[in-house]
Amino acid sequence: MSYVLIVILICFSAFFSGTEIAYTSVNRVRLKKLAEDGSRMAKLADKISDKFDDALTAVLVGNNFVNIAASATSTTIALSIAKHMGNGHGSTGLAATIATVVITILILIFGEIVPKVVCKQNSDRAACLTAYPLAFFIILFYPITFLVGQLLKLCSHFWGKPDDSVSEEELAMLIETTEEDGGIDEDKSDLLQSALEFSDITLAEVITHRTEVLALDVDANPAENLRIINSSRHSRLPVYKDSIDNIIGILNINQFYKRLAENPETVVKDVMFEPLMMHGTVKLPVALEEMREMQMPMTVVLDEYGGTLGIATTEDILEQIVGDIWDESDEIVEDIAENPDGTYRVLGDANVYDMFDEMDVDDRDFESDCNTVGGWCAEMLGQNPEVGMAFDYKNLHVEITRADETCVEEVRVTVGAVPEEEEE
Repeated sequence: MSYVLIVILICFSAFFSGTEIAYTSVNRVRLKKLAEDGSRMAKLADKISDKFDDALTAVLVGNNFVNIAASATSTTIALSIAKHMGNGHGSTGLAATIATVVITILILIFGEIVPKVVCKQNSDRAACLTAYPLAFFIILFYPITFLVGQLLKLCSHFWGKPDDSVSEEELAMLIETTEEDGGIDEDKSDLLQSALEFSDITLAEVITHRTEVLALDVDANPAENLRIINSSRHSRLPVYKDSIDNIIGILNINQFYKRLAENPETVVKDVMFEPLMMHGTVKLPVALEEMREMQMPMTVVLDEYGGTLGIATTEDILEQIVGDIWDESDEIVEDIAENPDGTYRVLGDANVYDMFDEMDVDDRDFESDCNTVGGWCAEMLGQNPEVGMAFDYKNLHVEITRADETCVEEVRVTVGAVPEEEEE
């Protein structure tokens, strides 16, 4: 009878050990989905997970109780055997030692290691299957769990409340894991990841660079400015005096046309309004809030010397979360496009991090003062890039296919196999 009791106690030990690891490893997203699909066990398991501290206390109490009971029972059996073998103290001590060693090995293997490994590998299924028995033990051990809870509250006055905050890295890992488990699709995962990274991006990373900014000279011939305005597809244009480093206003094209219809003598400086200025180091959430408060959809971005670095719009900022926003006037040209032969055509003003992401290149150790592919190419080559020049970076072979005297306009990138040391 005692041997049967030991087997039963080890089975209970396996149950408590397996339940503990199942609930600490369970995927809450899949569990909630099973509950929504109508699984009653999943609903109970999800409810238990919401108050896992109580469940954990019940599991630990139960596990310790059955392990102590198993040890005591094995010792009783050993002493009974020793009694039949002889009455010497040596036989009794040896029997007790053997019983302790044997029961420890049995509990370790069958009551701890095996159930934990099995339930870890099948945590969702194990959590559901053990939900009803665990609920019973939570009720059974409630007096103890209640006392433990009160003790923890008392102790919390000394060491403070636990930090329930979640780091950005933990959130990113959770999003990635949820996508891998099928909880969300790739588009939603990318959107959430972009939202997480949003607060780390600066204005300097999203600007239209000064070399590409279409601007109006306030002192230029009105007919010339009108020609530029008519040929522009933009709704607003910056206005400068003497040089692009001295932007003095922003022109709303619609308001200009309206005033021009009322008075043909209207010039740019009659309609332009004072520009919003921000440094390139300003983070996007701060910039977006400032633009919202000032009701300014465009800001002039300054470099460290106070010169014009470029122009940023609310559209540029929001595109960091939702991706490219096109309207009917935009000429759609992909910054990064895959060729039929498997190589990539990349524009010089494409973001170098976007290129790495597209080509699955690990950029954690990437260091560069440039954000664009063209600037990075010039940095890597160490000279003015010319058509035909090429270089290698990790598993990428980059060749300049189009360039002028001032910048790289387009490159062709060939993606090779990842070196074994990088895979490790």
